[in-house]
Amino acid sequence: IFEQKWSDLLVKYPNTASYLERSLYPSKKSWACAFNNNIFTIDIQTTSRCESVNATFKRLLFNSNSTLIDIFHAVQERLEEEEDNNDYINWKSSLPCNQSSTIASNAFTNIIDELKLFVTPQIQKVHYSEMEMAFNYDARVLDQSYIKNETSQDWSFADGFIENQEIRQITFHQLLSTCNQSSIKNLWGVNHLTSSGIHHLVILLKNGIYKCSCMSLVTRGIVCRHYFSIMLRTSQAQFHIGFINSRWFITTHLNDIKNRPFYSASKFNTNLETPLLESNNSLEFLDVIDDVS
Repeated sequence: IFEQKWSDLLVKYPNTASYLERSLYPSKKSWACAFNNNIFTIDIQTTSRCESVNATFKRLLFNSNSTLIDIFHAVQERLEEEEDNNDYINWKSSLPCNQSSTIASNAFTNIIDELKLFVTPQIQKVHYSEMEMAFNYDARVLDQSYIKNETSQDWSFADGFIENQEIRQITFHQLLSTCNQSSIKNLWGVNHLTSSGIHHLVILLKNGIYKCSCMSLVTRGIVCRHYFSIMLRTSQAQFHIGFINSRWFITTHLNDIKNRPFYSASKFNTNLETPLLESNNSLEFLDVIDDVS
């Protein structure tokens, strides 16, 4: 299906064919993930991972005790869940974007100012929320032996929505395998304050970039709460406006994005030497996951 749609795109926009084939097609497995939120299964439009939808029907179809009416009710229930989730997302988007003076705004002052310069009010609000949520998490440095000891039972796809950042979208082993070992600065484990178990792995790279097992940079193009929680604990974790996907920007003058400074949390010294962003294209400089399946 993808190849067919891609061919149609090239025919429809012949003037951009060269750019599309040269810059986007080679990395299709990386960027396509950001646009895979809508999966169609027997006329159900879902905002959750396709695995969770498939699991819903697999449980019923392979259960000899399930009747046709059971399957009908399951489909109906899933439709209602999707509708409720969409209503909730639309409600959040309709809220005013005025941000009062909060702990988060004091902790990330420079970052908030940078967001106001470059991204839409809605995406500003999304990041304000992520900053607020960061205070609900604990973060600690991990030894790589923790990753090596991670078992397959520690992780599986959940029957939730892809917007739920408590669900790992990739195993720790897979995430670690996408990084050159010499490029890793350190590893962090992040968990909610109400849980002692490690929910997410965050990898800090020496070039200033980070990767998180929630995959928000890839699927949503935003900086996640897990990274903000680490920023509260170390000056080695810093924010760059180039982390955010360019589709959320309000300015068309993106040529100087890579020359924008990195920012640490307000409590740390901001006069730190930081690397320049390597590319204006977030999908290139993140070296995102080639295969998350």
